[in-house]
Amino acid sequence: MSEREDELEINTRVVHAGERLPVPQGNPVAPPIYATTTFTYDTMGEMDEVFAGTREGYVYTRHGNPTVHALEEAVRALEGGAGACAYASGMAAMHAALLACELSPGATVLASQDLYGATASLLKTVFAPFGVKTEQADFTNPDELRARVSQLRPRVLISETISNPLLKVCDIEACAGAALEAGARLVIDNTFASPFLCRPVSMGADFVLHSATKFLGGHGGARA
Repeated sequence: MSEREDELEINTRVVHAGERLPVPQGNPVAPPIYATTTFTYDTMGEMDEVFAGTREGYVYTRHGNPTVHALEEAVRALEGGAGACAYASGMAAMHAALLACELSPGATVLASQDLYGATASLLKTVFAPFGVKTEQADFTNPDELRARVSQLRPRVLISETISNPLLKVCDIEACAGAALEAGARLVIDNTFASPFLCRPVSMGADFVLHSATKFLGGHGGARA
């Protein structure tokens, strides 16, 4: 024990002992879980650079966390996308994807008639009060889908690869073609298929999302 440590009260030592150990040599086989909220640096100048985006690093878990980043990179690689963002729940991810589609008052969302109930509720209770209208179509019928897209000129098309719970299979390539012709974005919920069975990005989807507590996690007991 150093002289400085010996001068500290036991309560202080209990809180801080062992927390400033040097970074270990060698890389762990499994990514460590970073449960911290904040990150420290040797100087305020370094932290300012990270905050400004001119230096790589983490400062606050809400903005970024090494463990979350590892998850995001894994999903990005599995789906073959340009990037990935992890959220606290599948519905938070859906909300974020719809916002990224730049929905505004007067816009129309064309949704699969077999859409997951919570997603339908999100469109009805959150987006509808802001003037975003939702219409439905049979996404397993390419002819009906194209006709509805031509009629409504939606901003967003949204469906599931395999619907929950009716297990209807979406024709993603037909949906992507219809969306492209209308200048719309295609959002696909790939929860039930997982990238092991289907990679919607390769078929033309703009946004692909998962509820990670389902097949992506391997079982129904994982926490998002």
